[in-house]
Amino acid sequence: MKKIFSFFIVFFVAGTIFPFANGRITLDGAIGSAFVFYGEEPNYPENEDFSRFVLEGDVSLGFVLDPAVIFTTGIVSLADFRASGSQHYNLIDYAFYGGIRIYPGLAGLRFEVDYMLGSRTDFIQIDTFDTTKNQCSWGNGFRLLFEYDFTFEKTGFAPIVGCSWRRMPRGNSTDNMISIYFRMSYR
Repeated sequence: MKKIFSFFIVFFVAGTIFPFANGRITLDGAIGSAFVFYGEEPNYPENEDFSRFVLEGDVSLGFVLDPAVIFTTGIVSLADFRASGSQHYNLIDYAFYGGIRIYPGLAGLRFEVDYMLGSRTDFIQIDTFDTTKNQCSWGNGFRLLFEYDFTFEKTGFAPIVGCSWRRMPRGNSTDNMISIYFRMSYR
């Protein structure tokens, strides 16, 4: 938690010096939903009728190397909540990343490739199981993003829509997350 708090302090400091950065720094925040394919299914009964809600959030800081090339660093988290009455199993995935964003010259279309380092924590409370909290192994993975920037090459707020595929190895298994999201950027 300390690392996450420190990360947001860095964004606040970067936001206060942003006007002096002369268009060389971008601040991004994204929110969306995802489809998750777990390499090793979490330990829960499959015959239970659980309602499901999946939410993903992403915050990043970008350094403009060229108008068509931006180096990014940030944190992404995915929450997979399932509940049925007082029973629940909540899976929270989190990762730190660094990568490169490229505009290939097709209007606002952009691609990004990121190196990821992350883990997942499972909170399970089901009648047939003891209350558990499981920590998955930390893993190194990658993420591919495809986005469309509606205000490419302009300063100020920029609405962006996109999708991504994140592949995260977890010891003996691999989780795959396919996301669809809305991003707001400020540069």
